[in-house]
Amino acid sequence: MKRLVLVRREQPLRGGQPLSFLIGLVVALLAGILLLAASGHNPIEIYERLFNSSVGSSNAWAKTLIVQFLLDWQGSPLQSLEAWGYGILALKVKFLLEQ
Repeated sequence: MKRLVLVRREQPLRGGQPLSFLIGLVVALLAGILLLAASGHNPIEIYERLFNSSVGSSNAWAKTLIVQFLLDWQGSPLQSLEAWGYGILALKVKFLLEQ
């Protein structure tokens, strides 16, 4: 049996990176659908709620961007704010997330 060997291409394929991203996205969504369906949940309803709570309104956009910025900054958003001495801002973020 022949052994598979990876070989570097002389010319990279055009459009390879966006295509790889799309394939990865589709595979991840399909895996999520399978796992949700196997656990007895409606995947369409779950994905719709996920979309609406993250980018469905301007308030959702604001929450998503704040949390993403803080998570990129250092792990847990509230712990990061408190560690940097922004206790009042941490309370505001906590208030935003609870709404």
